[in-house]
Amino acid sequence: MPVELADRPGILVGLDLLIGGDPDSPKPVDDADVVFERLAWIGRPVVLVGEAVLGRRLPETEAGRVAWVLGTLRSEGLDVFPFVETRMERDEDGADGPAVDRWTAVRAEFQATWLLTAHPSSIGPARRAHLGVIHIGPRTVDVPASVERADRRARDLLDAVSQLLTMDTFSVPGAS
Repeated sequence: MPVELADRPGILVGLDLLIGGDPDSPKPVDDADVVFERLAWIGRPVVLVGEAVLGRRLPETEAGRVAWVLGTLRSEGLDVFPFVETRMERDEDGADGPAVDRWTAVRAEFQATWLLTAHPSSIGPARRAHLGVIHIGPRTVDVPASVERADRRARDLLDAVSQLLTMDTFSVPGAS
C-alpha cells in the first residue's frame, strides 16, 4: 500500500528559492517541478510564503498569498503555508522567544524534518525548533559569528535536494 503524501514528513522550502526572474514578472525557477518531484520521493514539499518575493509585495491576505503561489508555481497538490518570520530574540530568562515558537508550530503542523533556506537568520530559530537546516547559496562573510551554522550547505536548491535524497537513500543519521 503506497504511503499517502500527506502522511510523509514535511520538507519546508522558502518561496524565494522557487521564484526568479524580473520582480515585475516573477516566475518559477527552471528546476521547480524537478525539485517538487524529487522532494516528494522522500517527504512532502511545503512552500513557506512571506509577504514579499523578489522585493515585490504579495497580496495582503494570507489566502491571497497562497492563491498567488499556487497560481504561479502550478504544481498539483502543493502545500503552501503563510509564514512571516519573526526576529530571533531570547527573553529575560534566556529562553527562546517567538521566532523559535513560530518554527516549532510550523514543524508540528507539517511534521517537518528539514528546512531549505537562503536566509541565515532562519538557521538558529529553526534548529532550536528541532528542524534540520540546509542553507542554500554562497557563504556570506558578513554574517555575525554568533549566527548558528546550518546542518548542511548547498550551492543551489537542486544540490540541497540531492543531499536529502542521498541521506535518505543511505540512511544517514539525522536524515529525514
